[in-house]
Amino acid sequence: MSISNKGIATPIAIAIILLLAVVVGGITLLQYSEMQEKEQPKEIKTEETKIVDWLENWQYRKTVTINNSENKDTLEDYQVSLSLDTSSLIETGKLAADCKDIRFTDSDKGTILSHWIEGSCNREDTKIWVKVPAISALSLKTIYFYYGNPTAEKESSNSDIASGTFEVFEVKGLADSGFSNQRKCVLDSNGIIYCTTHKGNPPGIYLFKSRDGGENWESEKVSEESDFKKMLPSITIDSQDNIHLVWQDYSYTPEEETLYIYYRQRTAAGWEDIEKIATIEQPLNPLLSPSLTVDNNDNIHVVYPDGEGTLYYKKKTSLGWEEKEKIIEKASFSSIVADSQGNIHVTYITGESFTYQRESVIFEPWTGYCQRTSSGW
Repeated sequence: MSISNKGIATPIAIAIILLLAVVVGGITLLQYSEMQEKEQPKEIKTEETKIVDWLENWQYRKTVTINNSENKDTLEDYQVSLSLDTSSLIETGKLAADCKDIRFTDSDKGTILSHWIEGSCNREDTKIWVKVPAISALSLKTIYFYYGNPTAEKESSNSDIASGTFEVFEVKGLADSGFSNQRKCVLDSNGIIYCTTHKGNPPGIYLFKSRDGGENWESEKVSEESDFKKMLPSITIDSQDNIHLVWQDYSYTPEEETLYIYYRQRTAAGWEDIEKIATIEQPLNPLLSPSLTVDNNDNIHVVYPDGEGTLYYKKKTSLGWEEKEKIIEKASFSSIVADSQGNIHVTYITGESFTYQRESVIFEPWTGYCQRTSSGW
């Protein structure tokens, strides 16, 4: 689970029946309580203040409580991910089969909030994204989930979710090009979706763009032509809507085997030159799966393993790339994010019986976490 700001991919998945209150390096993971169903009252009264007590024509409502009580920052236009059991509601006749009558309102119980249903409806774990206009610092925020209106028209829309960066779009026609630790899609300030993948033989790195919420896609090749295998790209976006990509390049002959980590940026003026940020000779594992993120000052942060199980970190500022830093040994498949204070957070896979060799098995793996502040790791 993660929090997403501009160019930071990180979704918050919040299970209905769970209560979560976790603070990680200044980031507060939200929660909402188990929701109790209420039926529409026989008489709806609207007070002179025009605050609506119930959304007209909807039969059922549940209260959603978002816990931001341990976060000192006010969250604006914040996207929250809910996991709802829509199959039970459909089975009991309380919800339309296509979930068209789902609505969310703000604390006033009347202002409709934008939402998007990720994937299909009629599931025990239907994921729904809701954009909340404001969640005050050090507070609890209440919104409302309405359902039960057979005459309602469907309003779920991914085009309304236009603030932040998420891996939540079902991109059509893209190859399966990496691991779950890598961010594959971002959304710019104009609502344009950008996704990255590798494809072809030998594979190359591509950027896909959609201006209509994922219905139609344009593509362009990012990497240069060669016989090398360019694979496993990761993407992020900065405050100026510049696109940043990182990927691995795999060169193999019977005499020599080398892996490279490459980086490239696209600005409003076009693509800049490709930069090599790491060279790894004779790696024991040919799959590095690098990841990157951007902080509030538009510095670039990259994390990658060295092919032998040691995890490294590099930072790019306006002055260029800084020296690499060793994070931890016996780690792989890392994810990275920066918080509002510029602290860097990294998760990775490791294990007590960790072996990092081709065709090996990681016994008893577990997820590790580390943080980089101004004073170091």
